[in-house]
Amino acid sequence: MKKELNAVNNISKLYKEISIILRTARANAYKAVNFAMVTSYWSIGQVIVEDEQNGNERAEYGKAVLEGLSKKLTAEFGKGFDESNLRYMRLFYQTFKNCDTKKYGRSSQGCYVRVGSTCRSMTEEQINTIHNKYLALNSSF
Repeated sequence: MKKELNAVNNISKLYKEISIILRTARANAYKAVNFAMVTSYWSIGQVIVEDEQNGNERAEYGKAVLEGLSKKLTAEFGKGFDESNLRYMRLFYQTFKNCDTKKYGRSSQGCYVRVGSTCRSMTEEQINTIHNKYLALNSSF
């Protein structure tokens, strides 16, 4: 009986330790995917602004361009690239235009900040809010 009780206690202890490992891994994976998606949205917005508007914030942006781009992206990559999402990505880039997402690092406070230069930093909460807005618009991400 004592042996069985020790085995049950050991299983419970192992389960708790393994549960912590798995929960931590899942949380880290979510953060990595979340950051990758946010930087992708920013980069897509950058390409749209720089290519179609030649970097000019006030340039006339043709509906036909977004419509055509949306159709092609949706055909290859699925949902999530309708015209309104592309406009949001464009706006996201314009809002954080001076940030280079390829040079981001993680600060000890959990914020994503540009390394070696000044840039508006985004907290994980802000990144999650942006990401969740995209999720709400389209559940395919």
